[in-house]
Amino acid sequence: MQSIAVKRLSMKKHLRMALACMALAMLVTSCKKYLEETPYNSITPGNLYNTKEGITNGINGLYAKLRAIYAPENMFYLCEGPSDLWLAGVGAAPAFLQWNIDANTNDIRQLWNSSYESINQANSVIDALENVEITNLDDSLKNRYLAEARFIRAHFYYHVVQQYGDPYFTTTPAEGVQTTATRTPAAQVWQFVIDELEFAAANLPEQYDAAEYGHATKYAALHHLARVYLTVKRDNNDLQKARAAADQVINSGRYSLMPSHADLFRLSNERNSEVLFSVLYSKTPELNGNGNESHLFFTCAYSEEHPGVQRVTEYGRPYSRLRPSWYYQNLFNGDIDQRWDDDFRTSWNITVDETTTDMYNPNTNAAETVAWKKGQRAMFIPKTLIDIDSVKALWPVYVFLPDSMRNEINPETDIQPNGPWPSNTRFQNPKLFANLIKFQDQERPDVNTTQGSRDYFIFRLADTYLLAGEAAFLLGDPSAAAGYINKVRERAAKEGSQGAMDITPEQVSINFILDERARELGGEMFRWYDLLRTGKLMEQMTNPNINPVVAPKFKDYMKLRPIPRDQLTRMSNPADFPQNPGYGN
Repeated sequence: MQSIAVKRLSMKKHLRMALACMALAMLVTSCKKYLEETPYNSITPGNLYNTKEGITNGINGLYAKLRAIYAPENMFYLCEGPSDLWLAGVGAAPAFLQWNIDANTNDIRQLWNSSYESINQANSVIDALENVEITNLDDSLKNRYLAEARFIRAHFYYHVVQQYGDPYFTTTPAEGVQTTATRTPAAQVWQFVIDELEFAAANLPEQYDAAEYGHATKYAALHHLARVYLTVKRDNNDLQKARAAADQVINSGRYSLMPSHADLFRLSNERNSEVLFSVLYSKTPELNGNGNESHLFFTCAYSEEHPGVQRVTEYGRPYSRLRPSWYYQNLFNGDIDQRWDDDFRTSWNITVDETTTDMYNPNTNAAETVAWKKGQRAMFIPKTLIDIDSVKALWPVYVFLPDSMRNEINPETDIQPNGPWPSNTRFQNPKLFANLIKFQDQERPDVNTTQGSRDYFIFRLADTYLLAGEAAFLLGDPSAAAGYINKVRERAAKEGSQGAMDITPEQVSINFILDERARELGGEMFRWYDLLRTGKLMEQMTNPNINPVVAPKFKDYMKLRPIPRDQLTRMSNPADFPQNPGYGN
């Protein structure tokens, strides 16, 4: 539903839903038949879910709903940054660019609407499974479908309760127009999420046939439980359950870490041994909707800095929404950790056949015309701070230093021919920065196509190890915690550096775990929740040395997002459904 005030689904909307469900069913089962072979004129609100085919389409439709949060632009703002890891890029939404978030912010309203629309659809499917006589549906499949629907519903509530606090809570399909509502305590909703995921873990299959790849498994539910128990951590019992759930996934023998991030995120290798649960996309446009757009948001405006570097599919379409902070870049030890090289693009080559630039040559101390050829290195962002001689050695390649160095280097007086720094000295900025390339999609038909087709990983095994390590540390077992964390770090090591990447029990701390999660999972929609869960959100968000735009504006009440204004104005009982503290109506 698009708000709490929802009308019962009309015939027209049921038909659209049926079409969408059938489309996803084709995607999941690799069916080659055309949609028009199904007699849609026979579908009515009364019989949509009373057959095996209808309820199967309903389940598949719930998986399609996950595309509303994996991965449009708003979810990266809400789950990743601006934060300690990410600064706003030049193309970021104004509310996040300047950190002026209020009840009218569209990106916040978008999550609210898509979540409750999906919850309502899940309620309808679950209601049918529990109360409707469904033709040809045996008890085993019925129970599995219930587990899948309850897993997905729980996942949407998992987002809602962390973003908005005490939410509107319902397990009943909306009928008619609702103009009254109340807010349910978050603790009650968290217990509901746990109960749903426990049911899912007990009733979902351990695996599926290839034709049903992408459906939630027992191990996806257990991973989700580990995360939720760590989030609520009401007592040590929750921590023990979190570790036990993670251990079941790790010890199942069904999953293994890929050799490197390069292998993990290789576009031709989406369905690999590390992935626990993902949202599927398709190269068939009519099955792909808006597609996976995650490839857009971490790509800088590389084509605006050098005349020989133009937009190409290999480098992506530059939306410039989020850029890595210098704090984040410094978390990687590039000498021993391969993840910086695997996950970030820091070098761009000439993409045109040839071009020229006029530059002052520091080697001859004279101005000259530089000829550039296709494939030649044109721009470079060093991982660490480098000196004048290092920049000079790379001439004529444009070298982009941290933007903070503008305080030390005046381009008008300190760069040749007027100063000591070579003429190829440049500065990182909201338009040019290191690009996260985990989500790059070079298989799009052209550079301007936004609809990506790669699957989006929601849960993967490296995260399971880190959740287990966090639980073990909080339970007072740093030796076990180090063991879990070292599994992830050894995989990330450069050749011959596995030993150097190992940590000791004495090095384990919440801060170290947060840093390791940043190195391993940065950009994957976890950072906001990680900071909330570990109690570090205020500390990181108010540090002016990390994010100088957000730090002076961030207040404690901003741990929660505002309830969307158009939602509040629909309520006829506003006293029972108040705005979150700190935000105006």
